[in-house]
Amino acid sequence: MKRVQHRDRHFLCGLRPGSAGPCPDPVLTRFARETDAYVSAVYLLSPDGQALQLAVLGGVSWRIASPWARVALAAATPVSDAVRERRLVWISSREELARRYPQLALVLPHPFTMAAAPITTGPTAWGGLVLHWPSTHPPTLSPHERDAIVGVCRRLGLILRQAAGSGRPVTAEPQPRILPALRTRTAGPAEAQAAVDFAERLPDGCCTLDPYGRITFITTAAADLLGVGLPNLLGARLWEALPWLDNPVAEDGYRAAALSRRPTSFTARRPPDHWLSFHLYPDASGISVRIVLSSSAQACAPPRLVHPAPAVEGGRASALYALMHLATTLTEAVGVRDVAGRVADQVLPAFGAQALALMAAEEGRLRIIGYRGYPAALMDRFDTAPLTSDTPAVHVLTTGIPSFFATFAELNRAYPPAVRQDGMAAWAFLPLITSGRPVGSLVLAYDRPHPFPQEERSVLTSTAGLIAQALDRARLYDAKHQLAHNLQAGLLPRTLPRIPGLDKQGEPFVGPAGRLLDEALTEAGIDRDTTYVTNAVKHFKFTRAEGGKRRIHKAPDLRELTACRPWLLAELHLVRPDVVVALGATAGKALLGRSFRVTKDRGTLIPLPDEDEGRNEDVERYVVATLHPSAVLRSDDREAAYAGLVSDLKVAARASRKPH
Repeated sequence: MKRVQHRDRHFLCGLRPGSAGPCPDPVLTRFARETDAYVSAVYLLSPDGQALQLAVLGGVSWRIASPWARVALAAATPVSDAVRERRLVWISSREELARRYPQLALVLPHPFTMAAAPITTGPTAWGGLVLHWPSTHPPTLSPHERDAIVGVCRRLGLILRQAAGSGRPVTAEPQPRILPALRTRTAGPAEAQAAVDFAERLPDGCCTLDPYGRITFITTAAADLLGVGLPNLLGARLWEALPWLDNPVAEDGYRAAALSRRPTSFTARRPPDHWLSFHLYPDASGISVRIVLSSSAQACAPPRLVHPAPAVEGGRASALYALMHLATTLTEAVGVRDVAGRVADQVLPAFGAQALALMAAEEGRLRIIGYRGYPAALMDRFDTAPLTSDTPAVHVLTTGIPSFFATFAELNRAYPPAVRQDGMAAWAFLPLITSGRPVGSLVLAYDRPHPFPQEERSVLTSTAGLIAQALDRARLYDAKHQLAHNLQAGLLPRTLPRIPGLDKQGEPFVGPAGRLLDEALTEAGIDRDTTYVTNAVKHFKFTRAEGGKRRIHKAPDLRELTACRPWLLAELHLVRPDVVVALGATAGKALLGRSFRVTKDRGTLIPLPDEDEGRNEDVERYVVATLHPSAVLRSDDREAAYAGLVSDLKVAARASRKPH
């Protein structure tokens, strides 16, 4: 990988008002006309060279592009890869996008093709260019298009170098510069008025949105259907002027039309009970919208429309939002078992499947590491299948290409030896690939024939990519955790001896907080000599007080909690406590996970998680969470805080089986 060089300079993120620097708008506009690219975006390196900032945007709403206003240079995105590796990245279909960039495809499951290219001058990388074409574009770029991309990136690089070299660099703004819409032709006043008259004579209603979602024209009939006056609609964005359109279904319909440049439609309910059907017809200059009264949410093709737009695929919006939740929850998963459980919880209801099997490649075999909806005996038969076997689960892993079978007949044609053993009627076999490496396979099964529409296939492929990344992290965590546990189990003493006359150094809770804890334990009826006190995190993280030497404690982050967790589990394994008291948020999160909250979970018996080595399978063990003694000392109402600490400790005392 080539090293990205950058200079000390300001970077473009829109032109700052009053800047006399050169403007890239004409270069981009001319390029878009020559190549028919309907979306163009310029990214520039941040001052520290670690991120790419969206600088210029054309052809699509800022509302759609805003999640990618800033992209880490190290991230797995087309533009990051293009700039980091100094190469052209071409995505020929949404299926390829789903395989290579699953997180991006998850939130952009619409049909389009795209390219990303670096903007450079000599050894200096300035940023990258992103371009979109309709899905009807040929599967490869033509020589003319490649030359045009190289040429426009060279010209943009020269503009930026000239601006920085002249002492008038193009500087950053919070939002990108928006390019004017591309139009096939313009109309004079008389023709424009004739167009208005024409639209007003049409039945029902119609309006026009510019590429950025603003209403630039609307008929009187459309305003009446929407229930809002013309002056309040013109110049406004639909979802701002009409709050009842700010919902996932309408958003998905608008995004589908804007990004795919294909006609689409959706229905929405105007309060209290008026259903309206919206038909969107996009091109480079914006979106024409027909608005028609509808009888219900399902009636997307009113009889008066000669050419109704196809409806947004049913259920896609809800599936996407469910999978966004999966993406979020997978970031919190720790360990393979945790990943498998979260995948089953989220994926089955999102896609309406009845069974799931998650498999990982290990030592030349495909091992089942999690399943839901299948009997254990069946999973045992398929477990540890060799990677040389002729099965769809192995095939998708070795080829990296997903397989979808709407019926058993389709599966049997592809794999004649196949015998239906699971009682299911349709299957999706998905490869789990991350960073170009196969790590496993995912099988979804349906109890009825399932057609697997193209958009659903793309979302499923993206989902598999997210799961692959989480599974790869989880396997690494498990391996490190097991290694650390084995080391600690071998190195830590089997008993905790008391040596008369020897003072312990570094013992926790020896200052004011320790004295307060001793008092609270005594008041709660707990013998201090029967307790084992330790720190969940084995180092002291601090900052210096300004102008002094005093060290101020700083809470550890998730990485530090995870790094110290094997030591804590080893201690639990050796001590085998009856009850564990978590003093404060850090201890609680170390034992119970990131979702733990002291204020919500304190003072109750919480089962010690299965994965913790301190648990004896024959005896249920518990955690009781409470305030950290130092929090009591800092409290404005110290008396009440102390009483709460004692009350929580009494809960632990009652649950303990040791005499107090």
